[in-house]
Amino acid sequence: MLKKEILFSIIRGLFEADGCLYFSHSKKLRYPSYPRLEIKSSSVVLVNQIKEFLEKEGFNVYVKRPVSNKTFALLISGDKMLTLWIKKVGLTSLKNITKYNLWKSKGFYTPHTPLKMRLETCGGGTAATAVDFSKDKIFEKAEPADCI
Repeated sequence: MLKKEILFSIIRGLFEADGCLYFSHSKKLRYPSYPRLEIKSSSVVLVNQIKEFLEKEGFNVYVKRPVSNKTFALLISGDKMLTLWIKKVGLTSLKNITKYNLWKSKGFYTPHTPLKMRLETCGGGTAATAVDFSKDKIFEKAEPADCI
């Protein structure tokens, strides 16, 4: 059996390659504010292994079965689950780090906000700042700081 840290790293890599962080409308706000994490795979075995591991680690996981495209979706939803994801799995891409930071600071996320705009708002204006930030915070399993 692999160590937890290695499994979390593998899941983080799968998420960055085949997953997404998005926000749907909630009953509280008219803006998209309800966080959702999704990983897609054509391997039901892989999806079920990830589901089993994450559930043991305290995640509420739902698997969406394919209808026509043969791709299974592993779904994790809600503020608490996103916070747990940040703490245990983490984020590594600028795309996801800036989405998270923008949502954390405003309480909602506007879909299709360009990366450049998210960097200017949350990353100090440059990709280098956001990368430095991610190494200091995300890899230490700490929550990213709010936007300025």
